[in-house]
Amino acid sequence: MDTPIKSGNAMADAILSSKMSLAQAHGIDVRVDAHIPIKLRISELDLCCVLGNLFDNAIEANDGLPEADCMIRVYMDMKGTQLYISFTNASSGGKQRKVGGASAPPNQTRGTVSGWSTSTRSSRPRAAT
Repeated sequence: MDTPIKSGNAMADAILSSKMSLAQAHGIDVRVDAHIPIKLRISELDLCCVLGNLFDNAIEANDGLPEADCMIRVYMDMKGTQLYISFTNASSGGKQRKVGGASAPPNQTRGTVSGWSTSTRSSRPRAAT
């Protein structure tokens, strides 16, 4: 399977590429910038479950928006000894948030989930602050 995502981790590439294709089929503009080591201290299965869940939530959050407003941005990289994961997406509902210091219209609300990480000092995943 040729994957458009080349993060450095084959399992993560497969799930990211699959979910990216699914989102694009829903008319969502998706951009992924992922840099993941081949070997992590968490299992690849756990990482793929987290990524799949975050992507599914981001796709669902775009439901009901005009196609021109739909977007998902994924950024992943190592920050020291921790894997940093950030998902930003448009959302059709929920509380209005500030974007760039100004309130965004309800159909342009952005939601960000970031900072899920695993430390090389621990074998258990933990939520970063």
